[in-house]
Amino acid sequence: MPEQVDLKEAISLDPEAAIRYFRQKGYTISWNWQETLQEANARAFTVAKMANLELLKTVNEKLDTVISEGKTERWFAKELTPLLQQAGWWGRPLSVGPEGQAQRIQLGSPQRLQLIFRQNVQTAYNAGRWEQMLQNRKSQPLWQYVAVLDQRTRPSHAALNGQVFRWDDPIWSTHYPPNGWNCRCRVRAMSERALKRRGLEVSSSEGRRQTRIDDAGRDYRTGEITRVEVTGVRTVGPDGKPTTFWTDPGFSYNAGAARYQPELDRYPEDIARSYVQGVVTGPEFERWTRIWRRVVEADTAGATTTAARRDAVRRITRSPSETRKAMDAAGLEDMPAPAGMEHPVAVLRKSDMEALGTESQSVVMSTTTLVEHLAAHPEIGVDDYAKLPRLVEQGEVYEAGGSRILLLALDGVTYRAAIKTDADRRRNYLLSLFRTTESQADKQVRRRYARIR
Repeated sequence: MPEQVDLKEAISLDPEAAIRYFRQKGYTISWNWQETLQEANARAFTVAKMANLELLKTVNEKLDTVISEGKTERWFAKELTPLLQQAGWWGRPLSVGPEGQAQRIQLGSPQRLQLIFRQNVQTAYNAGRWEQMLQNRKSQPLWQYVAVLDQRTRPSHAALNGQVFRWDDPIWSTHYPPNGWNCRCRVRAMSERALKRRGLEVSSSEGRRQTRIDDAGRDYRTGEITRVEVTGVRTVGPDGKPTTFWTDPGFSYNAGAARYQPELDRYPEDIARSYVQGVVTGPEFERWTRIWRRVVEADTAGATTTAARRDAVRRITRSPSETRKAMDAAGLEDMPAPAGMEHPVAVLRKSDMEALGTESQSVVMSTTTLVEHLAAHPEIGVDDYAKLPRLVEQGEVYEAGGSRILLLALDGVTYRAAIKTDADRRRNYLLSLFRTTESQADKQVRRRYARIR
């Protein structure tokens, strides 16, 4: 019988990959858990109904300590309970629903802290395990699903226990654990020799996977129901009868793989926007901009005009060798070059997509654009880019022609941004972002272009 494991064993493993996964997340505020489903949750840390960003960061810091130092669930609850109670985020206060009715909402509680602890720790360690197994896929290309076989195990999870699939089988894109709330399953890797030694066979999910639409939950304030696609895999249960293992709504994804760029166009606009918000407030994005700012500053030293600064940096992203030279000159000899990278920075509304004639709702920023931004507008920083998802969602939009739109938004300061779609209408790029004045916005945009929204 395949080995049985529990969360205690999982958190005793080497935490390095789990720490990397957890620390790459940014922050997003959500009222309902279904607002940050699947890939969005892999990029953005959130606690449903926790609207205080500082409090959210406190919870994140305690979870980071749990993962990096092996602290227990009891420690986590003991540390957070008085802090949450002092902040007023505890118990079941009254709130008003969509029809004016009074309803009680659940904030902090021992059970809620237990769920926050277990779901975040289990997800982080499984994501870390995925990264390690992916690196070792040549020597251990076979992955085995392992469930905890006790009275709390769901029959469908137990039905997949012990089955072996290749590392690149599509099943791991939807059924890599955790596959639901309080799921304790994991995956282990093995070699061809180990497979034969244990008398196991390799399975395939081809022809066994299917999808359906399930309700992920209702927003009691608006009455709106969030519906998402979930994936099932047909198998045989412990009783020998055919069954289908459906993931819980919001769990049909691989958290480790989602650390990388997902297909944002598969997801509803609000969920995609939550994912992007996590990207632009996360440490990977900050590191990307920080490295290039240092390179640009070194490369443009002595340039006194914007035109001169732009001319100085155009060669930087022309080739890997030029990038390497610029990084070495900036004192970054030991750092790998992040050339060619791009990050999603905003999500378009339907009206914006129609104006651009694009098939995609996501907007990305390339390294080339970032370098030119830093040269032309060195005053723009990470905090400004972090506002992009909201600025694109809420700002004034003007059709500029040439498959471009211009955006204006007032957020204490007026920003102007430009977005363009490519010739195939499948990719949208942020071209510029800078601060302007209301008088300049009137003269250069509002009086010249037709407003879309």
